[in-house]
Amino acid sequence: MFQTDINHFLQRYSSDWLDAFMIGVSWTGGQTFLVGVLCLIVLGVDLKRGFLLLQMFLITVIATDVFKTVFELPRPFFVDDTLMSFGALKEGMSALVGGAAQSFMAWPPEQSIEAFRAHDWTPGEYGLPSGHVTSAVALWGGMALVFRKKRIGLFAILMIVLMVISRLYLARHFLADILAGLGLSFFILLISAILLNRMNWQKLFLPGSYSLSEDRGAIGLFFAGFILPVAVLLSGEGHSGRIVALLAVNLALIGLVGIEISFEAGKYWQRALRVVLGIGLYVVLNELVKIIPMDQSGPIYPLIKGFVPVFILFFAAPLLVSFTMRERVVNLTPSQH
Repeated sequence: MFQTDINHFLQRYSSDWLDAFMIGVSWTGGQTFLVGVLCLIVLGVDLKRGFLLLQMFLITVIATDVFKTVFELPRPFFVDDTLMSFGALKEGMSALVGGAAQSFMAWPPEQSIEAFRAHDWTPGEYGLPSGHVTSAVALWGGMALVFRKKRIGLFAILMIVLMVISRLYLARHFLADILAGLGLSFFILLISAILLNRMNWQKLFLPGSYSLSEDRGAIGLFFAGFILPVAVLLSGEGHSGRIVALLAVNLALIGLVGIEISFEAGKYWQRALRVVLGIGLYVVLNELVKIIPMDQSGPIYPLIKGFVPVFILFFAAPLLVSFTMRERVVNLTPSQH
């Protein structure tokens, strides 16, 4: 499963239009597209279901990053110089000759793994599992789950299949990376579906749910939302920026629930205003963080960059727009709802 035969098979059909199409499909698994779509869903479509989707998505990408840093395995374009890399090789880097696995069940040769690890890669640049595939399942599959729409489910299947093909076609992943990504993301999606079906997820948006004196389930919420992510962060595995992004989202949610804003979607102009404010604040803060006088290669900078823009995005925009809405949350405990 770490051979490059399937990559070669797909690249046999290479053409200018197909290359561009596959690159476009993979672009939908990149940060710019994903942040944009998540902002539209959370701030412009449904705040409650959007927060559920956002948490599910971040948990999936964090788990993906952890596995990537545990295995630290190479990608096809690096181990086989006969594959088209589509610009994946960094400047001054050369692909290996015959560096892929020699049999279907074999791992990549140790020398190929060591040669790949010798370069300066970020956690997301390792191969197994495929982050684009897990992101596609988390985003589109998660959207189908939280909104319960058949047409979204059909679209999710299409996007996941296209993402799988594009990552193989562009020589970004082996078959093993794809299967691992599908297995991981569908497992998280399954657990999420079970939890959503068995629990009253509306409780997440009631102030009493986070009171240790009123609801024993609050301990579980704080453990899953804060203690567990901090433990992963302290382990040193995964991408620290994405872990603190989850902490930022959870803190933003608790803050909004605590001050009892309306989680109603609002009128179309209010939804549009939330999206514009949120994306605008996110872009501005991202740029401001870059000019902070500190070592950007140090451990603190990615924590600030991952936390501050995300927290402001999902806290400030809903809060500011809530002042234009008449509805207020009735302060009910979960037992009264």
